[in-house]
Order: sequence, then C-alpha cells, then structure tokens
Amino acid sequence: MKEYEISNNDKVLGTINLFENNINNNIKNSIINYNNKSKYKILKDIYLQTYKITININNIDELYNIVSKYKQDNISETIEKIKEYNKLKTIKPNTILNLILTKNEVELLGIDINNINLDSLLNSKIYFIKNVLENNNINNIEIELNNIINTYNNIKNSNEYEFLTDEELENKLKSLISQTNNLINIIENNTSYKYEKDFIIPIKIS
Repeated sequence: MKEYEISNNDKVLGTINLFENNINNNIKNSIINYNNKSKYKILKDIYLQTYKITININNIDELYNIVSKYKQDNISETIEKIKEYNKLKTIKPNTILNLILTKNEVELLGIDINNINLDSLLNSKIYFIKNVLENNNINNIEIELNNIINTYNNIKNSNEYEFLTDEELENKLKSLISQTNNLINIIENNTSYKYEKDFIIPIKIS
C-alpha cells in the first residue's frame, strides 16, 4: 500500500492509501481531474533525493568494484558517466572522484546515510525554498529565508569562525536547518511542492 496526496489549487487537502495493484500505468504519476475540479495527484513513490560522496581510487578496477556494489547492469556505462561528470578521461593513482547516488545506492555501499554534511544539507533546503518562492508568494517566508541566509553568511565570514569548535558550529547550523524546516513545512502545507522531490540538488555525505 502507498500513500498519495490530494490537492486543490496547490492546497494540500489530505492523503489517501491505495493498494499498488489498483494503480495502472495510465494513472500512476499523473493528475486526474474530477467533476468537482479537485486535483488528485499521484505522487511518485520513489525517493528522489540524491547524495554526493567522494572517493579516492588508484585504477579503473577499483572503480569497477565500487560501482558493481550498487549497480547490477550497465556498469561500464555508469563508469563512463562518472568520468564525464568528474571531467576525467583516465583513472590514475590517487584520483579523487565525486559520485552522485540515490539513497538506496549509498546504503548498498555500506555508507551511513545520516552522516550528512550540515552545510550541504542547509544549502539544499535553501535552494528548495528559493525555487518555490520564484513563482509563489507565501506569507513572509522570503523575509525569514533572507534572515537565515544572512545569519549563515555572517557565521561563515565572521572573524570568530576559525575559532569555533566543531560542536559550536554544528549547533549553529542545526539551528538554521531547524528554521528552514519550519519554512518547508509551511510550503508543503500550502502547495504541492515537496522537499526531496522538487528542486533537488545533491547533499554531501561527510
């Protein structure tokens, strides 16, 4: 059984649970208009958020072994895409590569999905909110978002930044992330946009 969202004029009305065998390919991931003009949006049932991990390898065989842990087919094609993304033609000793992976792929590599880079997480949330606000004016969210961005920039550019302990910096970032979560909740309750499904950028895993 999967949960789906019902909305009207981008206002979320609620959710319903449907058995998968009741949803055919003509309905899935589409919008159905009923006589009352409410829109019943079948949400994608896949996790869309991507993650960026950094690896250090010495040869193409090491990369092949890593990719084969989360890919069962098209491994060579995936390797070529990785090389293209990293703007590399060959793999040499001590080559640093960035991989963009789904949640499932990260877990298949045995990497803790919760070991998130807080700067990257905060920036992904800010990116989402900014993009939603381009075409939607929701209360005073833009003012609050600008306050968060200014506070973040002040922390990064302050003379004390280098002297902050890891715990102090983590607490400051978590506070800003909590503030963005409040704004995201407002957005998700008043529009059809969903964080981790719309306006996605990769989040770094430390």
